[in-house]
Amino acid sequence: MGFRISFITADLPADELARGMGLEVLGTADEMPANSYWAARKKDGVSVLWCEDELFGHENEKHLKALSWDRLVLYCIVNETVNASTVWAYDGWIKTWEIHWQGDEGIVPENLSSDGNVPDVFRLESEKAHAALLRDPEDDVYFEVPLNVAASFHGFRHDHWLKAEEVDCFLLLKKKERRAPKPGFLARLFGRKH
Repeated sequence: MGFRISFITADLPADELARGMGLEVLGTADEMPANSYWAARKKDGVSVLWCEDELFGHENEKHLKALSWDRLVLYCIVNETVNASTVWAYDGWIKTWEIHWQGDEGIVPENLSSDGNVPDVFRLESEKAHAALLRDPEDDVYFEVPLNVAASFHGFRHDHWLKAEEVDCFLLLKKKERRAPKPGFLARLFGRKH
């Protein structure tokens, strides 16, 4: 049984990334949190937003697009329960490319897919994975391809424990509370509460 997480990386302050994705800042932490949502800005200027919710980016794609108006924003999913990994790249308000590995359907090159104008590093990572697979057919090296491509841009991987000295600080985050909508005119007219 594996874990299912997602993370977003972008070159902007961590609090701006968090708020841009519709999250509230609760406070700070001295070390990498175990919270469901956290963010940190690395010393190189790239911020990481960590989500225990693997579909957080899908549910908030409009925020990803908005944040990408003048920068590259990467959204990664790591799902060890089905042996899948994905990276989506947003730039200039649009999704520009994506790379996906679905390993529960077998460790074969055909289960690595891409769409859009993928970067050259994708080809290099794919070739390395294929060579490694020829050496050991049971080793799921393709799982790493989307994650390595993402790391080549923003220098973060899901399996890298960030130390306090590597970041400005860790921000603890939570989803904003949504208020129930007010009843419409007809509902109020006829006395309906909901």
